[in-house]
Amino acid sequence: RTFHAHKLILSISSDVFKTMLTSPTWPEAYTSEISLEEEPECQDVFEDFLQYLYTGKIHLNQTSVLPTLILADKYNINDLSDVCINYMSCHYVAPPSQSRVISWLKYAVMCDHKHLQQVCEDYIKCNFQYVMNTPDFMGISSDMLIKFLKSSSIIVDDEYKLYERVKQWFASYKEIKSNSKKHDYQLEDIVQNVVPLIKFPMMMQEKCQDLFDRGNASCIMDMQRDQWKLKVEEQMQNHSKSSFDQTKMINQCYKSKSDHSTSSQTDFFSKYTEQKPNLSSPTKLSHQITYKPRIYTGDTWSTEICVPDMNSVTRGDVLRAFFSTPISGPGGDDISMWDWHVDFYPQGVIFKPCLMIGLFWNCEIDEVVYETVRLTVTSNSSEYRRVQISALIYGQQDGHEYVAKCVTRTCYFDSEHPSHNFNDLMSLSDLLQKTSPYLLGRDNNALKIKIVIRPLMFL
Repeated sequence: RTFHAHKLILSISSDVFKTMLTSPTWPEAYTSEISLEEEPECQDVFEDFLQYLYTGKIHLNQTSVLPTLILADKYNINDLSDVCINYMSCHYVAPPSQSRVISWLKYAVMCDHKHLQQVCEDYIKCNFQYVMNTPDFMGISSDMLIKFLKSSSIIVDDEYKLYERVKQWFASYKEIKSNSKKHDYQLEDIVQNVVPLIKFPMMMQEKCQDLFDRGNASCIMDMQRDQWKLKVEEQMQNHSKSSFDQTKMINQCYKSKSDHSTSSQTDFFSKYTEQKPNLSSPTKLSHQITYKPRIYTGDTWSTEICVPDMNSVTRGDVLRAFFSTPISGPGGDDISMWDWHVDFYPQGVIFKPCLMIGLFWNCEIDEVVYETVRLTVTSNSSEYRRVQISALIYGQQDGHEYVAKCVTRTCYFDSEHPSHNFNDLMSLSDLLQKTSPYLLGRDNNALKIKIVIRPLMFL
């Protein structure tokens, strides 16, 4: 493709063009036509790129912003780079077919755009379930995928869905590679590093069984298929012992039933080991519990509170919920669950005026108002509990719902501390604005949060 431009404009706008077009050591300085090699995506936006050099204006969208940034960085046009990065930092939410946040992150890491990298990583962690189901996810590098899988702070529906998508990614990754011995070794290395990062004990029993009933590597062919399957079986066997230990210790320490049998999930894992662990040393067992759950948004680990119409909520109103979460892993019985009460104050907390009656005199207590969006989580038991509580606040951009904010805290519950308050989940003044990023629905008038509670136990 041929584009017409003035040497003066190009030289003023870009140091790179200035060197090419004016330096005596460059042949381009002596000709009226120069040849540039650009990627096809960059060629598609090159006309808009030149237009920006003349007018200082450019139209960006999810598809065009990355190649535009590549051109801006290549030709050292810093103001255009800033425009692109600012756009990407505010428009990472997109329909699945248009989402490019994985590609943005890869480029940000490669070119050391720290702010853009942080923005993309934060969004991906909070919306990993959504991002992993976009076509762009199939282009994620193995190193980047491993980094996310190592984290317990990514938000997904459940571990099984994560595993299924990772398996699909591996099949796609293998398909684009050649069949050379070198690539076979690379694929083998990926299997050895990726599969152990799947938290199999966090899957329901029937899901774990399904891995083998359907053929856990049905979409993976040849040598890597067998490697994948063998690695999964190896992980199931290796972690059956720790799963048994964990459930047994929890039952002993929290339920005072030393002879309590393991959960149904543990029964499944136990068939992959021939020898039962020695439970005589609780101290040693406490250090063997390594499977901290991720932030799972499924019903097993969370509850949801929705306010359909914020206009109907008055100051001091409270919304309540009751739910249960597993003590260790999913699939246990009622004895293996913890019960919780949740109070949500979307428009501040009010303590009404009252009269305190004493033996010799009475005392009037004035009304107290706390201008804060508060979440209160209460344990229904006096037993000691150590958990991580994550409050997910949803937002909406261009009609697409996403997790806009995640607040996670480590909390301890016992007879003296039955409740924990999360104040300022979001700014109350921001929430009350019509343009609040946390309001949902066609009328921007709904509010949704999700509470996820994960056991920390002896970790």
